[in-house]
Amino acid sequence: MPARPSGLAEVGEGVRNAVLNALRSGQGAVLVAWSGGLDSTVLLHATAAAGRELGVPVSAIHVHHGLQPAARAWPEHCRQLADRLGVSLAVVDLPPAQPAGLGLEAWARRERYAAIAAQARRVGAGRVLVAHHAD
Repeated sequence: MPARPSGLAEVGEGVRNAVLNALRSGQGAVLVAWSGGLDSTVLLHATAAAGRELGVPVSAIHVHHGLQPAARAWPEHCRQLADRLGVSLAVVDLPPAQPAGLGLEAWARRERYAAIAAQARRVGAGRVLVAHHAD
């Protein structure tokens, strides 16, 4: 198992290298699934920079579930940051939750990934990057 980074610079370099490798490993556009939280924001920053460096088109998608009142501000936050990064952004508003036999989280996950897949097809993205943290 590789050693875990011990400092912010090492983490940043690790993310940069992982994103560069992901962009080099395929062809065409890349779509970043972006919640607006820290993990996916770091991923979007790194992907936008790597995309510029390698000439790979990068776009992002933010899926608004509407599950929390505080989440209403996230789409605008995402639009503003995407504009600053020069990344096109699709914001998808999900209909009010109708789980139909699913728990709320399972419903949200299913709908989120369906929206991401549809957007990837629309923009011709052969790769979708999703941020997940180890701990």
